[in-house]
Amino acid sequence: MQVSGSIPLGGSTVCIELQQDQGVYKKPPETGLTSADLIELVLTLGIPLIFVGLAFWFIRYHFDQNAVERVEYKERDTANDRRAFELDERSNEAMRKLYEAVAQEYQGH
Repeated sequence: MQVSGSIPLGGSTVCIELQQDQGVYKKPPETGLTSADLIELVLTLGIPLIFVGLAFWFIRYHFDQNAVERVEYKERDTANDRRAFELDERSNEAMRKLYEAVAQEYQGH
């Protein structure tokens, strides 16, 4: 006696055939990149693929670190600009007061 059927399991369907008190598991057909294709790809490309992955990680890591540094530098530049403008305003105020004091001194003579 032979019985066959499909059982939904997770997101896929498992096909089962029963033959004389024995269960036989059949894999669902793979679509896209199969595990055999992936193994063959790793065996074929091996070391170059690993180095490409490491290079990608290295570039991405440095890009992210530089982005953090750019934000810090922008904040620091903004704070320095603010202090420079405040210093400039105080210098202008001091020069104006000095000018008025000198002008008053010469007007009195």
